[in-house]
Order: sequence, then C-alpha cells, then structure tokens
Amino acid sequence: MQIAPLDSGLPALRRAPGTDRPAAAAAGSTQATATSAPLAGAGLRGWQPQFNGQVAGAQQALGFLDEADSQLQQLKATLSGKLAKGEAGDSGTAEALQRFEALWRRRSEASAASLDGQLAYQGKGGARQQFKIRGLDLKAVRAGAAETLAISVGASGQRAVRVHIDPALGDAEVAARLDQALAPIGIRAGLDTQGRLGFSTPETNWPAVRDGLAMQGGGIRFPSGRFHSVRTEPEPQAVRPEGWQGNDRAALRQTLQQVVDALDRVRRSRDAIQQALDEAARQVDPPVAAVEGSWASTFTAEFESASREPGYQLLSAIAPALIGIDRQRVMALLGLTA
Repeated sequence: MQIAPLDSGLPALRRAPGTDRPAAAAAGSTQATATSAPLAGAGLRGWQPQFNGQVAGAQQALGFLDEADSQLQQLKATLSGKLAKGEAGDSGTAEALQRFEALWRRRSEASAASLDGQLAYQGKGGARQQFKIRGLDLKAVRAGAAETLAISVGASGQRAVRVHIDPALGDAEVAARLDQALAPIGIRAGLDTQGRLGFSTPETNWPAVRDGLAMQGGGIRFPSGRFHSVRTEPEPQAVRPEGWQGNDRAALRQTLQQVVDALDRVRRSRDAIQQALDEAARQVDPPVAAVEGSWASTFTAEFESASREPGYQLLSAIAPALIGIDRQRVMALLGLTA
C-alpha cells in the first residue's frame, strides 16, 4: 500500500537541470559503504551537503542489500542441497535462518532508515510504516452523520488533534482533511493505488503510534467521553523471515520459495538504487556556464552556514582548493600590491 499524498516516489539522486540540488526521481534500493564526504578531488566545487547526503543514504541502503543478497544466496544453496538429498533442516539450517532474520530486523538501522518494509528506497531517514486504522476507512466515513474526532498518540488526550468527518465529502477530500489534521502528530493520510484510505508514519515513530493511538468521537464512529485506544493494521513487509522454517521437507520447500522471492526483491531494489547512483555520477559536474551563477549563490550561503561549525568534512573540502595558493597569488588576484 503506497499512499498517494505522501512522497511515495523514490527520492532523487540526480540533480535538477541547472542546479546542484537533488531533483525528484525514482530510485530503487541499493547500498555500499556509507560516506557523506565530498567527492575526492572535487574541492569546494564538490561540497554539496544535500546531494552528498542523498548519495550517502543510497550507499548505506546498498550495503544492507549486498549483505542480504549474500545471506539469501547461501540460504538458497543450503536449502536446495537439503531437498536434493532428501534431508530435513538441521541446526546449521536453523542458525542460517536466524542469522538472516536478525539482519532483517536491523534493516532500518543498517540502511539509515532509507529502505522501507517493501525495500523501496525513500531517502536517508525517509522510511515510513504504512498502516490502516480499524474503524476509520471510507466505508466507515460514509456510514452515519458528520462527526468530529479527537486523535492523540501517547498519553490519551495530550497533543490531541481534531478533524471533522463529513460523509458528504469526496474520498480525496476526506483523505486531505485527515492528512492535514494528523500531520502535527507525525501521521500522514492518503489514498492508496486502489483508492483505499491509508495512513503512514516514520518507522521510528511507529511503535508509539502502534501502542498509543487513541480516539474520541461523538458516539457515531467512535465513543464519546474519554479517549479509547484504536487498533492499527500495519502493511505486511515484503520479506517475513520470522515465518521461515526448516523442520521437515515440506517446510524446507516452502521456505526455499520464499527465499527465492526475497532474493528477487532484494536484487530488483538494488538494481534500481544503483541505476540512480550511476545517473547521479553522470550529473556530478553539469556544464559550468549553465549552472555557475546558481551554484555560486547556493554555495556561498551553505558554506557560510557550515563554517560556523568547522569540522573534518569542511576541512576536507577546503584543503584541495588551497593547495599551491600563496600570499602573492592571492594579492595578485585581488589586484593589490604585495
């Protein structure tokens, strides 16, 4: 389920024409070693925090996917070998399954929260949990009269937001009204590709929403009086290794198929991110004449801001530009007398 009003498209790793800022473009999922440092040898011209941060997020996603690919290949070979010999799983098989399950549980941390549960790349820190709220769908909205809902996360009633539900509104209007009301508590609403009402929140906020979402209604869709906890239904993740088993041949066969499916998803995700990184590499240095003015203005503001908090990244960008520059050359450039 991908919700339309949210940024469901994959974040860009390429630049918009005529600027050094990232543009909106589709990216899949992929990863290598993470670094947000400027490109080697690029000097000040390569110091682009937002762009470099996007690339670093994609590289971290690639690192996670590379490790997942490696473990899944090993699992595939192990399970296939067991089935070919007519054997059931053993302790080694169980350990391999547990190892991948542990890796999958670290998905968010290992990918810098850039890969969501569907292995779609959402940008560094952009992974979101999609979910539904039981009792708050379009069918429920159409049933009964208009009603004002108070919604909170955490301690019931604290930081509550209110939204007026009117069955006379269109589906998109209902979603937009909920989206605007819920945004302050970290929840977004929208219609998925099948026109169903859905919600999402950053994965880091999901435990709080899952355990603490509460509503107060007017007695039509939700009870009046005090806040009542509501149940959320998370979108199933693309890979669910917690259900993989190897106790007997039937379980091995089923698990093998799931491993093969997971491997396919991982590789498609990785290919999409790698394609985006390749595109970014081709656009690192667009024609100077077309972008110099825009780049200079952006660079001046960003460099002035960063220079207030000097560190290794700033120095590593400045050093290549200063090599070979002495006082006489600077004075000459300024048109002054040494």
